[in-house]
Amino acid sequence: MPNKIPPTKSKAFCPKCKVELQTKIYKKLELDVCPSCQGMWLDTLEFEYITSPKDVYTDPSLEPIFIPTPLEERENSYYECVRCNNLMNRINFKRSGVLIDICCDHGVWLDKGELTRIRRFIASGGLDKTQDKEILNNKMELERLASKVDNIEFLQKVLHRWNLKWIILGGGK
Repeated sequence: MPNKIPPTKSKAFCPKCKVELQTKIYKKLELDVCPSCQGMWLDTLEFEYITSPKDVYTDPSLEPIFIPTPLEERENSYYECVRCNNLMNRINFKRSGVLIDICCDHGVWLDKGELTRIRRFIASGGLDKTQDKEILNNKMELERLASKVDNIEFLQKVLHRWNLKWIILGGGK
């Protein structure tokens, strides 16, 4: 991932409540938190640090228990980025069932409790399980494609061996 220059911090407002965000210290990072809904804004590098396996696995206060819940529906489908005011994308974080709002250029908006759920997902081995599933899916897809290529190669050999084009088009009459 290319290094991004962190945007200059200016007044930021909650994309949900439209209230000015307050700065809170969490693990030596300054995070922007909504005093009303307790949602939080994390710049890209902050999010990468807080959700890194190294940071999660070394946190003794974190319980490695993750209970998946169904994806929730929201009234407002998309929030605006705290930094650029463009609409953010909503994604399922690593197939965890935790929907996060992400601006590819600036960062992530997390609703109340989502950071804890993401960190528990990671602590419980969720990233490893997701990667294992992706590896298995990729392997199965490669095998399917290899079989398809083998079938095409066989068909080409048959066509050239017996010159079926010539027989089918009536060249032998």
